[in-house]
Amino acid sequence: MNTRSGRYTSATGGRSRVLQFILKRLTGALLLLLLIATLSFFLSRFAPGGPFDKDRKISTQARINLEKKYNLDRPLFTRYLLYMKKLVLQGDFGDSFTYKNLSVNEILAEHAPYSFLLGGLALLTALTLAIPLGIVAAEYPEKGLDRLLRTSALFFISMPGIVLGPLSIILFSFGLGLVPSGLWRGASHLVLPVMTLALPFGSRVFLLTREKAVSVFRSEFALAARARGVSRKRLLFTHVLKNSLIPVTAYIAPGTAALLTGSVVIEQIYVLPGLGKYFVQSAFNRDYFLMSGVIIVYFGLLVIMNMLADIAVHYLDPRAGAVVKAVS
Repeated sequence: MNTRSGRYTSATGGRSRVLQFILKRLTGALLLLLLIATLSFFLSRFAPGGPFDKDRKISTQARINLEKKYNLDRPLFTRYLLYMKKLVLQGDFGDSFTYKNLSVNEILAEHAPYSFLLGGLALLTALTLAIPLGIVAAEYPEKGLDRLLRTSALFFISMPGIVLGPLSIILFSFGLGLVPSGLWRGASHLVLPVMTLALPFGSRVFLLTREKAVSVFRSEFALAARARGVSRKRLLFTHVLKNSLIPVTAYIAPGTAALLTGSVVIEQIYVLPGLGKYFVQSAFNRDYFLMSGVIIVYFGLLVIMNMLADIAVHYLDPRAGAVVKAVS
Protein backbone atom coordinates (compact mmCIF):
# COMPACT_ATOMS: atom_id res chain seq x y z
CA MET A 1 0.00 0.00 0.00
CA ASN A 2 2.79 2.33 0.92
CA THR A 3 4.60 1.41 -2.32
CA ARG A 4 1.58 2.30 -4.40
CA SER A 5 1.16 5.55 -2.48
CA GLY A 6 4.81 6.40 -3.03
CA ARG A 7 4.51 5.73 -6.75
CA TYR A 8 1.39 7.87 -6.94
CA THR A 9 3.07 10.71 -5.07
CA SER A 10 6.14 10.47 -7.31
CA ALA A 11 4.04 10.49 -10.49
CA THR A 12 1.97 13.42 -9.23
CA GLY A 13 5.11 15.34 -8.31
CA GLY A 14 6.61 14.60 -11.72
CA ARG A 15 3.54 15.90 -13.53
CA SER A 16 3.55 18.96 -11.28
CA ARG A 17 7.18 19.74 -12.16
CA VAL A 18 6.49 19.31 -15.87
CA LEU A 19 3.45 21.62 -15.57
CA GLN A 20 5.60 24.19 -13.75
CA PHE A 21 8.18 23.98 -16.54
CA ILE A 22 5.51 24.50 -19.23
CA LEU A 23 3.98 27.45 -17.36
CA LYS A 24 7.43 28.99 -16.91
CA ARG A 25 8.21 28.66 -20.60
CA LEU A 26 4.79 30.05 -21.54
CA THR A 27 5.30 33.08 -19.27
CA GLY A 28 8.76 33.62 -20.74
CA ALA A 29 7.33 33.38 -24.26
CA LEU A 30 4.70 36.04 -23.54
CA LEU A 31 7.29 38.39 -22.02
CA LEU A 32 9.57 37.83 -25.01
CA LEU A 33 6.75 38.71 -27.40
CA LEU A 34 6.14 41.95 -25.49
CA LEU A 35 9.86 42.73 -25.77
CA ILE A 36 9.78 42.00 -29.51
CA ALA A 37 6.76 44.28 -29.95
CA THR A 38 8.58 47.04 -28.05
CA LEU A 39 11.80 46.70 -30.05
CA SER A 40 9.98 46.58 -33.38
CA PHE A 41 8.04 49.72 -32.46
CA PHE A 42 11.05 51.83 -31.52
CA LEU A 43 13.50 50.53 -34.13
CA SER A 44 11.06 51.19 -36.97
CA ARG A 45 10.53 54.77 -35.73
CA PHE A 46 14.27 55.45 -35.52
CA ALA A 47 14.79 54.55 -39.19
CA PRO A 48 15.40 57.59 -41.43
CA GLY A 49 12.46 58.92 -43.40
CA GLY A 50 8.76 58.73 -42.70
CA PRO A 51 5.58 57.10 -44.00
CA PHE A 52 4.59 60.20 -45.97
CA ASP A 53 7.98 61.02 -47.49
CA LYS A 54 6.93 60.17 -51.04
CA ASP A 55 8.05 61.45 -54.41
CA ARG A 56 4.65 63.06 -54.81
CA LYS A 57 4.48 66.21 -52.69
CA ILE A 58 1.56 66.69 -50.30
CA SER A 59 0.40 69.92 -48.77
CA THR A 60 1.36 70.93 -45.27
CA GLN A 61 -2.24 70.75 -44.09
CA ALA A 62 -2.67 67.26 -45.58
CA ARG A 63 0.48 66.10 -43.78
CA ILE A 64 -0.79 67.56 -40.51
CA ASN A 65 -4.13 65.79 -40.92
CA LEU A 66 -2.46 62.47 -41.70
CA GLU A 67 -0.09 62.73 -38.74
CA LYS A 68 -3.04 63.53 -36.47
CA LYS A 69 -5.04 60.59 -37.82
CA TYR A 70 -2.24 58.13 -37.03
CA ASN A 71 -1.17 59.86 -33.76
CA LEU A 72 2.19 60.79 -35.28
CA ASP A 73 1.86 64.30 -33.85
CA ARG A 74 2.12 62.96 -30.29
CA PRO A 75 5.33 62.24 -28.32
CA LEU A 76 7.01 58.94 -29.13
CA PHE A 77 6.44 57.35 -25.72
CA THR A 78 2.75 58.33 -25.79
CA ARG A 79 2.42 56.65 -29.18
CA TYR A 80 4.11 53.56 -27.76
CA LEU A 81 1.66 53.35 -24.84
CA LEU A 82 -1.32 53.76 -27.17
CA TYR A 83 0.06 51.10 -29.52
CA MET A 84 0.73 48.58 -26.73
CA LYS A 85 -2.67 49.22 -25.17
CA LYS A 86 -4.47 48.40 -28.42
CA LEU A 87 -2.17 45.46 -29.11
CA VAL A 88 -2.40 43.80 -25.68
CA LEU A 89 -6.03 44.54 -24.81
CA GLN A 90 -7.63 44.33 -28.27
CA GLY A 91 -5.13 42.44 -30.40
CA ASP A 92 -5.17 45.42 -32.79
CA PHE A 93 -1.96 46.02 -34.77
CA GLY A 94 -3.19 49.37 -36.10
CA ASP A 95 -3.86 50.69 -39.59
CA SER A 96 -1.57 50.47 -42.58
CA PHE A 97 -0.17 53.72 -43.99
CA THR A 98 0.31 52.23 -47.46
CA TYR A 99 -2.96 50.34 -47.88
CA LYS A 100 -5.43 53.04 -46.90
CA ASN A 101 -8.57 50.93 -46.64
CA LEU A 102 -7.00 47.97 -44.84
CA SER A 103 -5.95 47.43 -41.26
CA VAL A 104 -2.83 45.43 -40.42
CA ASN A 105 -5.04 42.74 -38.89
CA GLU A 106 -6.89 42.33 -42.20
CA ILE A 107 -3.63 42.06 -44.16
CA LEU A 108 -2.24 39.49 -41.72
CA ALA A 109 -5.47 37.46 -41.72
CA GLU A 110 -5.56 37.35 -45.52
CA HIS A 111 -1.91 36.65 -46.32
CA ALA A 112 -0.40 34.93 -43.26
CA PRO A 113 -2.11 31.58 -44.09
CA TYR A 114 -0.19 31.44 -47.39
CA SER A 115 3.14 31.91 -45.62
CA PHE A 116 2.22 29.42 -42.89
CA LEU A 117 1.08 26.84 -45.44
CA LEU A 118 4.29 27.24 -47.43
CA GLY A 119 6.45 26.94 -44.32
CA GLY A 120 4.40 24.05 -42.92
CA LEU A 121 4.60 22.05 -46.14
CA ALA A 122 8.34 22.72 -46.36
CA LEU A 123 8.84 21.59 -42.75
CA LEU A 124 6.74 18.44 -43.25
CA THR A 125 8.50 17.60 -46.53
CA ALA A 126 11.95 18.10 -45.00
CA LEU A 127 11.26 15.92 -41.96
CA THR A 128 9.52 13.20 -43.99
CA LEU A 129 12.47 12.86 -46.36
CA ALA A 130 15.46 13.69 -44.15
CA ILE A 131 14.85 11.49 -41.10
CA PRO A 132 14.42 8.16 -42.98
CA LEU A 133 17.35 8.97 -45.28
CA GLY A 134 19.49 9.81 -42.26
CA ILE A 135 18.71 6.44 -40.68
CA VAL A 136 19.43 4.59 -43.95
CA ALA A 137 22.74 6.40 -44.41
CA ALA A 138 23.73 5.61 -40.81
CA GLU A 139 23.18 1.90 -41.36
CA TYR A 140 25.83 1.86 -44.09
CA PRO A 141 28.30 4.60 -43.11
CA GLU A 142 31.02 5.59 -45.60
CA LYS A 143 29.37 3.51 -48.33
CA GLY A 144 28.38 4.85 -51.74
CA LEU A 145 24.83 5.86 -50.78
CA ASP A 146 25.97 7.55 -47.58
CA ARG A 147 28.61 9.59 -49.40
CA LEU A 148 26.16 10.57 -52.13
CA LEU A 149 23.54 11.72 -49.63
CA ARG A 150 26.08 13.68 -47.56
CA THR A 151 27.51 15.40 -50.64
CA SER A 152 24.00 16.33 -51.78
CA ALA A 153 23.15 17.66 -48.31
CA LEU A 154 26.26 19.85 -48.19
CA PHE A 155 25.44 21.16 -51.68
CA PHE A 156 21.92 22.26 -50.71
CA ILE A 157 23.10 23.74 -47.40
CA SER A 158 25.63 25.92 -49.23
CA MET A 159 23.11 26.98 -51.90
CA PRO A 160 21.07 30.06 -50.83
CA GLY A 161 17.42 30.26 -51.81
CA ILE A 162 18.04 33.34 -53.95
CA VAL A 163 20.22 31.13 -56.18
CA LEU A 164 18.44 27.78 -55.82
CA GLY A 165 15.04 29.28 -56.66
CA PRO A 166 15.93 30.74 -60.08
CA LEU A 167 17.98 27.64 -60.97
CA SER A 168 14.98 25.43 -60.17
CA ILE A 169 12.71 27.58 -62.35
CA ILE A 170 15.15 27.46 -65.27
CA LEU A 171 15.65 23.69 -65.02
CA PHE A 172 12.27 22.26 -64.01
CA SER A 173 9.89 24.87 -65.40
CA PHE A 174 11.46 26.49 -68.46
CA GLY A 175 13.76 23.60 -69.36
CA LEU A 176 11.80 20.42 -68.64
CA GLY A 177 8.34 21.96 -68.33
CA LEU A 178 7.44 19.71 -65.38
CA VAL A 179 5.94 22.26 -62.99
CA PRO A 180 4.80 25.93 -63.12
CA SER A 181 7.36 28.62 -62.43
CA GLY A 182 5.38 30.56 -59.85
CA LEU A 183 2.12 32.14 -58.65
CA TRP A 184 -0.47 30.42 -56.42
CA ARG A 185 -3.04 28.75 -58.64
CA GLY A 186 -2.99 25.13 -57.56
CA ALA A 187 -1.02 22.36 -55.90
CA SER A 188 1.43 22.08 -58.80
CA HIS A 189 2.43 25.72 -58.29
CA LEU A 190 3.67 24.87 -54.78
CA VAL A 191 6.09 22.12 -55.77
CA LEU A 192 9.09 24.33 -56.59
CA PRO A 193 8.62 26.82 -53.71
CA VAL A 194 8.18 24.05 -51.14
CA MET A 195 11.19 22.06 -52.39
CA THR A 196 13.37 25.18 -52.64
CA LEU A 197 12.56 26.01 -49.02
CA ALA A 198 12.67 22.41 -47.74
CA LEU A 199 15.96 21.20 -49.24
CA PRO A 200 18.42 23.34 -47.20
CA PHE A 201 16.45 22.75 -43.99
CA GLY A 202 16.05 19.03 -44.70
CA SER A 203 19.76 18.69 -45.46
CA ARG A 204 20.66 19.88 -41.98
CA VAL A 205 18.07 17.54 -40.47
CA PHE A 206 19.55 14.68 -42.50
CA LEU A 207 23.07 15.35 -41.20
CA LEU A 208 21.86 15.62 -37.59
CA THR A 209 19.86 12.39 -37.88
CA ARG A 210 22.72 10.49 -39.53
CA GLU A 211 25.32 11.63 -36.99
CA LYS A 212 23.19 10.64 -34.00
CA ALA A 213 22.07 7.36 -35.58
CA VAL A 214 25.67 6.36 -36.37
CA SER A 215 26.66 6.92 -32.74
CA VAL A 216 23.71 4.83 -31.54
CA PHE A 217 24.44 1.99 -33.98
CA ARG A 218 28.07 1.92 -32.78
CA SER A 219 27.26 2.16 -29.07
CA GLU A 220 28.00 -0.70 -26.71
CA PHE A 221 24.32 -1.01 -25.94
CA ALA A 222 23.42 -1.57 -29.60
CA LEU A 223 26.22 -4.08 -30.11
CA ALA A 224 25.18 -5.99 -26.98
CA ALA A 225 21.54 -5.96 -28.09
CA ARG A 226 22.43 -7.40 -31.48
CA ALA A 227 24.55 -10.05 -29.77
CA ARG A 228 21.54 -11.04 -27.64
CA GLY A 229 19.49 -11.53 -30.80
CA VAL A 230 17.48 -8.32 -30.77
CA SER A 231 16.05 -7.84 -34.25
CA ARG A 232 17.28 -5.03 -36.45
CA LYS A 233 13.73 -3.67 -36.78
CA ARG A 234 13.19 -3.52 -33.01
CA LEU A 235 16.58 -1.89 -32.43
CA LEU A 236 15.86 0.64 -35.15
CA PHE A 237 12.43 1.77 -33.96
CA THR A 238 12.94 1.36 -30.21
CA HIS A 239 16.33 3.01 -29.75
CA VAL A 240 17.93 4.43 -32.90
CA LEU A 241 14.95 6.41 -34.15
CA LYS A 242 13.99 7.80 -30.74
CA ASN A 243 17.53 8.94 -29.94
CA SER A 244 17.99 10.39 -33.42
CA LEU A 245 14.91 12.57 -32.98
CA ILE A 246 16.42 14.39 -29.98
CA PRO A 247 18.86 16.64 -31.91
CA VAL A 248 16.33 17.01 -34.72
CA THR A 249 13.65 18.22 -32.30
CA ALA A 250 16.10 20.65 -30.70
CA TYR A 251 16.99 21.99 -34.16
CA ILE A 252 13.39 22.58 -35.26
CA ALA A 253 13.18 25.88 -33.35
CA PRO A 254 16.24 27.59 -34.90
CA GLY A 255 15.46 25.80 -38.16
CA THR A 256 12.04 27.43 -38.17
CA ALA A 257 13.79 30.81 -38.08
CA ALA A 258 15.66 29.82 -41.24
CA LEU A 259 12.39 28.77 -42.86
CA LEU A 260 10.74 32.06 -41.96
CA THR A 261 13.56 34.24 -43.23
CA GLY A 262 13.94 32.03 -46.29
CA SER A 263 10.23 32.19 -47.07
CA VAL A 264 10.47 35.98 -47.50
CA VAL A 265 12.93 35.46 -50.37
CA ILE A 266 11.13 32.44 -51.81
CA GLU A 267 7.77 34.27 -51.90
CA GLN A 268 9.38 37.08 -53.86
CA ILE A 269 11.02 34.69 -56.36
CA TYR A 270 7.85 32.68 -57.02
CA VAL A 271 5.43 35.65 -56.74
CA LEU A 272 3.44 34.14 -53.87
CA PRO A 273 0.78 36.14 -51.97
CA GLY A 274 2.34 35.62 -48.53
CA LEU A 275 3.63 38.07 -45.94
CA GLY A 276 7.06 38.34 -47.53
CA LYS A 277 5.95 41.00 -50.01
CA TYR A 278 4.32 43.07 -47.29
CA PHE A 279 7.36 42.87 -45.03
CA VAL A 280 9.64 44.17 -47.77
CA GLN A 281 7.20 46.89 -48.86
CA SER A 282 6.53 48.01 -45.30
CA ALA A 283 10.26 48.49 -44.74
CA PHE A 284 10.64 50.61 -47.90
CA ASN A 285 7.46 52.61 -47.24
CA ARG A 286 8.11 53.09 -43.51
CA ASP A 287 4.73 51.50 -42.84
CA TYR A 288 5.38 51.23 -39.11
CA PHE A 289 2.31 49.30 -38.01
CA LEU A 290 2.47 46.79 -40.87
CA MET A 291 6.19 46.23 -40.35
CA SER A 292 5.73 45.64 -36.62
CA GLY A 293 2.76 43.34 -37.23
CA VAL A 294 4.68 41.08 -39.61
CA ILE A 295 7.71 41.00 -37.27
CA ILE A 296 5.55 40.08 -34.26
CA VAL A 297 3.78 37.32 -36.20
CA TYR A 298 7.06 35.84 -37.46
CA PHE A 299 8.76 36.01 -34.08
CA GLY A 300 5.62 34.79 -32.33
CA LEU A 301 5.66 31.64 -34.44
CA LEU A 302 9.36 31.20 -33.71
CA VAL A 303 8.82 31.56 -29.96
CA ILE A 304 5.96 29.04 -30.03
CA MET A 305 8.03 26.52 -32.01
CA ASN A 306 10.94 26.98 -29.59
CA MET A 307 8.69 26.35 -26.61
CA LEU A 308 7.11 23.25 -28.19
CA ALA A 309 10.54 21.90 -29.15
CA ASP A 310 11.80 22.27 -25.56
CA ILE A 311 8.75 20.45 -24.23
CA ALA A 312 9.13 17.66 -26.80
CA VAL A 313 12.81 17.18 -25.90
CA HIS A 314 11.77 16.56 -22.29
CA TYR A 315 9.69 13.58 -23.40
CA LEU A 316 12.33 12.22 -25.78
CA ASP A 317 15.43 12.62 -23.62
CA PRO A 318 15.32 11.01 -20.15
CA ARG A 319 18.13 13.30 -18.97
CA ALA A 320 15.88 16.31 -19.52
CA GLY A 321 14.24 15.54 -16.20
CA ALA A 322 17.09 17.35 -14.50
CA VAL A 323 16.01 20.57 -16.18
CA VAL A 324 12.46 20.07 -15.04
CA LYS A 325 13.61 19.51 -11.47
CA ALA A 326 15.50 22.79 -11.56
CA VAL A 327 12.17 24.60 -11.94
CA SER A 328 10.82 23.37 -8.64
